[in-house]
Amino acid sequence: MVGASPWAEFNTDASMAVDRAALEKILHPLLELVGAGEVQLSGDGLFFASGQDLLDWVAGHRTELKEHEVSQVVTRKGLDD
Repeated sequence: MVGASPWAEFNTDASMAVDRAALEKILHPLLELVGAGEVQLSGDGLFFASGQDLLDWVAGHRTELKEHEVSQVVTRKGLDD
């Protein structure tokens, strides 16, 4: 393909949660594999231990939050702490 950039893709089952450390372990080899190409990540959601962690991530990635994009989930573990 003339003019097309190489790309790589990684898929998981929709019910599988991948934490940040695992995602970074997967992402770095993909970036090396494609070189100047493209790696795109997409998912149904991001999960943060706290609202502050979410705000820090948003600031670090220079992006914005829209009200309809955020929901708070209280887990059983959160109730027991």
